[in-house]
Amino acid sequence: MNLCSLIELELDFSEEGIELADKTNINNSLTSVIRDITGLIDSYTQGRLYREGVRVALVGRPNVGKSSILNSLLSDNRAIVTDIPGTTRDTIQESLTIDGLLFSVIDTAGLRKSEDKVELEGMLRTKREADQADIVAFISEPDDELIQEDLQSLNSLRKGTSGERACIVVVNKIDLKPDWRVATSNGGGDIPTIYTSAKTGMGFERLRSCILELSCQGNGASTDSCPMITSERHLRSLINSRECLIRAQEDTLAGKSNEFIAINLRLAMDSLGEVIGLVTSEEVLNTIFARFCIGK
Repeated sequence: MNLCSLIELELDFSEEGIELADKTNINNSLTSVIRDITGLIDSYTQGRLYREGVRVALVGRPNVGKSSILNSLLSDNRAIVTDIPGTTRDTIQESLTIDGLLFSVIDTAGLRKSEDKVELEGMLRTKREADQADIVAFISEPDDELIQEDLQSLNSLRKGTSGERACIVVVNKIDLKPDWRVATSNGGGDIPTIYTSAKTGMGFERLRSCILELSCQGNGASTDSCPMITSERHLRSLINSRECLIRAQEDTLAGKSNEFIAINLRLAMDSLGEVIGLVTSEEVLNTIFARFCIGK
């Protein structure tokens, strides 16, 4: 607002040839504001997680223990568990808090070849949940042949809209083969692997810690020291504001008239007004009169 006030005041006194806003100072101020707004834009990824929770999809073949893992994570018998493959045919979503961070854990239908229409619909929903997840926990079991197939299936789910999605391989039922481990030759070396037993409770503290670690990777600074946005509407407004400020900076560097710069600054303030409240002409005038003594 201070910069806009200076430029509009200079326009009012253009006939007197008074320069109140040096182009170098304008450029430096715009660089600083653009940097601050970019920081807020970058904070949205982490902010959204704190507001909506981290989405964790439990994915895998039927009867590997996805529902049992959900129940163990929640310490509650939320999902129905039987020895019959395909018991879960629809998604079950439950909330979980780990170290103050909210997680939304989704139990999904098992992935396998099937002609059953209900089961096929369940698998479509599984793939949709995996596409929308922040973290995919692929549940398998201690078997050399099956783990190789599962890792191949997991690779097809790793690609997200903004890069590779965070993934975990969870080898359940490890109580049946306590010494079994995933061979590096199977191609899972770059994905965290957790060994669990829903029957004995083994490995679930490590699983919670791994989920928490993955959720914090690449999500910006800590909320303790930096402001953060959590609203998608605010994100769009900040992006629009930054684009206007970049155009204003380009006009400044190109040596264009202050009229062009003032227009883009006004548009930037309009977009910012959707975040911090409406910025009126009266506020701009008040800033001018607060900083300068202007006679009638």
